Amino acid sequence: MSTSHVHSGNQSGDKFVVKARISNSSGARLYFEHFIFKMPNEVPILEAKSTVVWLDKNYRPARIPPEFRSKFVQFLRCN
Repeated sequence: MSTSHVHSGNQSGDKFVVKARISNSSGARLYFEHFIFKMPNEVPILEAKSTVVWLDKNYRPARIPPEFRSKFVQFLRCN
């Protein structure tokens, strides 16, 4: 997984780990997978997918600039 965060700000006091990763990409899109696990045994609670589209100033799909793509991927690999 690329990112991971523990959350416990709920009324029940349960703790959850939220993870996300880039599963694929294209010229204008990043495809993410999201996971939520209940602690302490990391029981899977939710799996979801999302697509993020880079838009130009006219809100039309545009290629993701290479400098942004490389920094974003580098950030996710470090976390």
